[in-house]
Amino acid sequence: MKKNIIFMLLIGAIIFCVSGCNAPPTSSQIKDDGEVEYSTSNPMSSSDYSVYIGQESMTIINQLQTHSLMSLKVQKGEYPYADELKNAKSSLVIVEDAITNLTVTNPPAKYANTREDILRVMANTKSSLEAYIEALENKDVTAIKTAVSLMNADATSLTAYMNLDYN
Repeated sequence: MKKNIIFMLLIGAIIFCVSGCNAPPTSSQIKDDGEVEYSTSNPMSSSDYSVYIGQESMTIINQLQTHSLMSLKVQKGEYPYADELKNAKSSLVIVEDAITNLTVTNPPAKYANTREDILRVMANTKSSLEAYIEALENKDVTAIKTAVSLMNADATSLTAYMNLDYN
C-alpha cells in the first residue's frame, strides 16, 4: 500500500513536470536601459497580434469617448467635477496598462513599424488624458474643451490601427 502511494506521487510529479516545467514564461519586462524583454522568444501570429491590437486600442478609445461625453455633463453642471476627475484618473491607469501591455508584446516582424506608430498614438492619448485631468482639477472649461478635442483626435488616430490587415 505504501509503495502504491509513493508510485502514484512519483507519477503525478512526472506528469506535472512534463506538462508545466517547459511552459514559456508568462511575464515580460522593460529593462532599465529601455530594452524590452518579451515574454516569449517567438512573436505572436499576425492574426493574434491584429486581434490583440484591436482589443487594447478599443479599451483606450472607450475611455476617451466616455470622458469626451462626460465633459459635456460636467461643463453643464450635470455631473460633479470631483467624480469625473476620479474617473479620469482611473482611466489614466487603464491607458498606462494598455501601453505597457503592447510594449512587452512580441509583434510579428511585419508589424514592427506599426507597433511603434501605435505606441506613439497611445502615448499621445495618455498626454491628452493627463491634460484633461489637469483641466478638471483647475475647473478650467477652456482647457477641458481643448483636452477633449485632443482626446477625440487621438481616438480617431488610434481607430486607424484597430483593424490591421494580417493577410
